[in-house]
Amino acid sequence: NGQECLRKAVEFKPNVILMDLLMPVMDGLETARRVRQLPELKDVVLIALSASAFEKTQQESLLAGCDYFMPKPIEAHHFLEQLGLHLGLEWIYEDFVESKQRKTASVSPKSELPTYSTLLPPVAESVARMLKLAAMGDIEGIFDEAVKLESLEPKLISLVNRVRQLAKKFGLKQIRSLLKQYIEGVETVIS
Repeated sequence: NGQECLRKAVEFKPNVILMDLLMPVMDGLETARRVRQLPELKDVVLIALSASAFEKTQQESLLAGCDYFMPKPIEAHHFLEQLGLHLGLEWIYEDFVESKQRKTASVSPKSELPTYSTLLPPVAESVARMLKLAAMGDIEGIFDEAVKLESLEPKLISLVNRVRQLAKKFGLKQIRSLLKQYIEGVETVIS
């Protein structure tokens, strides 16, 4: 809620606050106005978030003191771009060749890759969910599910890393093919 936000902001003095405009007790617009009145938070970056992307909502958020308005659902790439812009960050991306060499050195042999039929139900459901997300074209969802899958079954890291590589290139068809091969038990899945 807005009051809790004010209390935490004064306590922690963050560099950025993601302000949902719809909150209980005190809405995001009023909270933004109050944040701007506090000397210790004068330099904090306020990014307004709302499912209501109407021009009026965007203008109200800027007038209340927000630095930027971001409609929900939030697109990860756009969010990181704005975060970098407002905080003066420069994103450093790992070199693909260097990354591939490191991953190749740390990937378990294929024989250690558990088969789909031997996976615990939550892990199998995660793989199936990732396949469904690829069919829907939900790249952000694929990345989110990859994180979950990796934590559920660390032995699938080679599969997860390959899915991530393909997702970065928007290779949805290849992701579907890869996951279908894995589910069907084809041996050449991770090459």
